[in-house]
Order: sequence, then C-alpha cells, then structure tokens
Amino acid sequence: AWAFFRLSDARAGLADPLLSGLDRTAPPLSEDRARLDAVRAQRAEAATTFFARLAPKWDELRSLHVPEAIVEAAVLD
Repeated sequence: AWAFFRLSDARAGLADPLLSGLDRTAPPLSEDRARLDAVRAQRAEAATTFFARLAPKWDELRSLHVPEAIVEAAVLD
C-alpha cells in the first residue's frame, strides 16, 4: 500500500531543515517520486476515460440534478 503525505503550505517550512539534507536523487526518494508520477498518470487517465464516457449523456445527467435545498425540503416534509 502506498500513502502520499504533504505538509500544508502554512507548515511546509517545518520540514525544510530535514529535507535540505536529503539526496533527492537517492533510489528511495526517486522511486517514491516515480511511483507518485505513475499514480497521478493513472488517475488522470481514469478521469479522462470516465468523463469521455459521460460526455454524450452530460446534458441528460445535468437535467437529473435537483438542487440540494429542494431535496432537503422534501425530506423534512
């Protein structure tokens, strides 16, 4: 299993002293980066395929959408 973590922008500076001492070309880090790139590429391909499949029906699918406020009101009735 893989998990990718990142510090929030507000806290990113906390890791600078640690990260500055790392060799980013070392195999563990470069392999992690390669895996991250592969996962991102797979997700992008899945998203492209998903939306390409939905595109012909997009107007129909959008017409099925009911505003959340209407749904909530119906549930409360």
